[in-house]
This record gives sequence, C-alpha cells and structure tokens, in this order.
Amino acid sequence: MNVQQIYRPLWVSGRYSPEKSVAIAYNLIRGESFFFKSHSAHVIGSILALKRNECIDIEKLALETGIHVSSIHEFAETLHEVGLISFSVLSEEEVRILQVKQGEYVKGQTRWTQQGEKETLVYETTSAEQAYSEALNDGKHVTSVMFELTYNCSAKCIHCFNDGAARESDETSKRNRKELTLNDYKRIIDELYSLGLYRVCLTGGDPFSKPEVWEILDYLYNKNIVFDIYTNGLSITHSVDRLRSLYPRLVGISIYSADEMVHDKITRVNGSLKRTLQTVKDIGRYGIPMAFKCVIFKTNVKSYQTVESLAKEHGAVLQYEVNLSNGVDGDTSVVNNLRLPPEVLEIVLLDKNISMYVGKELPNYGARDRDMEASPCLAASGTFNITPEGNLTPCCAFPASLGNLNEKTVEEILNTSQTLKRWQSLKVKDIDECGKHDKCAFCFLCIGNAYVEHGTPYKASSVNCFMAEVRYNLACKLKNGQDPLNGSSIHDKLGQIVINTPVSFKKEVGENYREKHWE
Repeated sequence: MNVQQIYRPLWVSGRYSPEKSVAIAYNLIRGESFFFKSHSAHVIGSILALKRNECIDIEKLALETGIHVSSIHEFAETLHEVGLISFSVLSEEEVRILQVKQGEYVKGQTRWTQQGEKETLVYETTSAEQAYSEALNDGKHVTSVMFELTYNCSAKCIHCFNDGAARESDETSKRNRKELTLNDYKRIIDELYSLGLYRVCLTGGDPFSKPEVWEILDYLYNKNIVFDIYTNGLSITHSVDRLRSLYPRLVGISIYSADEMVHDKITRVNGSLKRTLQTVKDIGRYGIPMAFKCVIFKTNVKSYQTVESLAKEHGAVLQYEVNLSNGVDGDTSVVNNLRLPPEVLEIVLLDKNISMYVGKELPNYGARDRDMEASPCLAASGTFNITPEGNLTPCCAFPASLGNLNEKTVEEILNTSQTLKRWQSLKVKDIDECGKHDKCAFCFLCIGNAYVEHGTPYKASSVNCFMAEVRYNLACKLKNGQDPLNGSSIHDKLGQIVINTPVSFKKEVGENYREKHWE
C-alpha cells in the first residue's frame, strides 16, 4: 500500500528523548508497549509530536528524520500492523468497536505473555519500559511517579497501611489533611514532564474519592503520560465509559475473595463485592488491562484462591501479596492481628501464584544471592512517590520526606535533599543484620518496612525478617523431604486448619516517622 499520509490514533501515547535517541510508544487499546532507538525512535518522536488524529505526510516525515521515503513507507506498514498509526481518522464509534473487540479477545485469557520487544502490559514494568528508563537513568531524569491522591476512601479495609486508616467499624479514614489542589498537580506534572516523566500511577485511598481526579487524568492524557490507577471500583460504576476514553495503561482493582461475605467483611462495606464486580465487567467489556490485587491474611486465607478464577474469567493479571506491612503512621495493629501464623503461611507459600513462592523446582528453593554492594531497592532512582500533602518520598511504603513540592520544585529537591543523597549512597551491607544469616537469602528486602519500624533504613525490619525466616524454614523442610501439605491440596489443607480472626481491633500506634527526614 503506497500511503502518503499517516495519522496518530487516539489510543497511542509515549515519550521520545532526542538527547538519548530512544522512544517508547503504547498501543493502549491492545495494552502493548514498544521500545525504539536510533532512527526508528526519531520517527516515533515525530508521530508523538502530532496531536491525536492529526496526520503527517510521509515525505515531510522523511525530511524531518533524514530517513529515505521508501524506508518510512516500510516502517509505517509495521507500525500500522501493531496499531501505533492509522491510515485514516476513525470515528468514536469505530474506536469503541475496536475496544469491544479487544474486550472479547482478552476475556478468559491471562496477560502474562511476551513477544520480543512487544508485550502485554502487566502490573510490573515491561521490558520496553525498562529499556527506555535505563536509557534515561543518568540521575537527571524522573521516569515514573506514584501519586497518592488522597487517603479518603469509599471502603474501610481492615488491613490498610495508609496514614489515618480506619481500624474500627465506626471510624473513617483521616480527612483533615491539606491535600494538593488541581493547580498543584498541573504544576508538578509539568515539572516532572520536563524531567522525562512518561508514566504515572494514581492511588490512595481510592483516587476516585478525590473530586479532581478526572481533571488530573485529562491532564495526563493530554500530556501523553500513560497512567495506571488503583481503585476498589466502588465509585466508578457509572463512569467506566469516561475512563475508557482516556485509555488507562492498567486498572488495578482490589478483590479479596469471590466469597461475598469474606470480601465485604474486609472492606466493611455491604454489597461491595457486587459493585466492584460490576465495574470489573464494564471495564472488561472494553479490554482495558486489569490487575486483581489481593492481600492474603487471616480473614481471607481460606478463600483467597477463588480470586484466581475471577481473574481468568475477566482476563486480569492476578497479583497476590502475602507480606502484611505496618501502617506508615507506625500502627502495628494490622500485623499483630491479621498476619498469618508461620504454619499457615508455609501452606500459602507453596502456591505458585505467590511472588514469594518456595518450591523444589526453583533454584535453591527460592533463595537468592544478594549483592551486598548494591542498593537495597530501586526506589528514588528515577521513580518516586508523592503524598496527598505534596511530600516527595522514595515510595509509598518508604514515607521518608525528601522535601515538599509546595515549598520547592522537584528539581530543587533532587539537587539539594540530603536525605535523598544518603539514601542513594546506601548499600545492603550498611543495613544491620542483613546478609549475616542463612534466612537472608530468602528475604524480599523492603526498606520501607525498616523505615516505618525504626525511622531509619539502617536497621533490619522485623516484618522482613519474619517472612525470610518462614521461607527459609519451609525450604529446609522441602530439602529434607517433608511435605507441609501431607499429600493434600493447598485448598484442602487450608480447609482443615482453624484460624482465629479478630472481628475488630484498635490501633496500636507507636513512633510515627512518616514524612520525617531520617538521620
């Protein structure tokens, strides 16, 4: 096909770095990401510079990039095949039909596939995103950010780790904080964009509990910044069509059990599972990538596996989390009251869907060699978190303040924060007790847990150590030929145990290190 003009579709976003000669582009209908470098990146940069539904002549594109017209034609055919360009403007109804077809395609499928430099988006960073971020990883760029828009929420989940989370049924999340305004977010997004931002995750609380959320999403879409959004799905039952028109990269939805009584007991909102699943159905209709986020603890341990069938039914990524954390305000009541005892946790850790899975077929049963000279994690290395009040922190689980964005620009904080400099110089070997025990090879090191507990990342976290010890002991049993399941399935074994689950419990807040500068 000898096409003379190409169009940038509504569903295509991405970033181009002329300085590094790299680009990333997203087909947000199919949920695919692509990495480009050198000459192909320059072409993508010219396409991304177009307004959505705007066209460019092939000859003009050749002049802009210095690439021969015949090569542009050939490349355009490839880009059209993967949906990054179109050869005509599609009507709103035609776009909707494409989205519905995608919804029909992904229903009943999982999204854990990868095909070269093209892949289906999942909860974690894709290899295309990783390649683009690594190309910009020079200490001068910010590539991704999490916005904790608000801690207000339409649910009152008993395990929530946010500041001011409700613990007893008659409480509500803390609502007396001064949150960033819409104009604040526009200013901060502009600052971050100038530093290379291409991806944002919006969370809370529930982001849709913040009235300005839609204006923020509009602003991100118009800036070509792709976004994930984590929600309980309760507040957007009638707004999915609006969300569809903004082409989210991923919608993460909290589902704790397919058993309505269990799920609603956790959210403490009657009918919450039915409402959430209606939102899931509406989102799935348009093929929007979804992740089902399920934390496992005493309340839902006997029925958590039912979430897997829901994920398969709706073509969602299944994301289990088994390591409960203390509240970022120092509240230890969740871990003290809801964490699985070791003998039960061992059973769950035999589930291959668990990221901390321990198994015979894994190298060293899941143990990992740790580089003691390396940084403990990638937080604050091109990626950051921003609290509702505007504090820049390494991540949502590591709430040490690097500075407030109502007082300084992002760039000023990055250049002057002593806390950031200390963090970026920290190595695993600097953390007390880390790497000194056999169990340390089974540790999923979370520095946030250490900071929340001690006010410093230099001390080992009891939460991390507990999980490491359980995983280590389980590996030892498997090595010795012991079977914690005694021939039963995980489901059957969990059904045999008795777990005392507290109906309610009070906060147990000790020292609160949130948003302080650690020494």
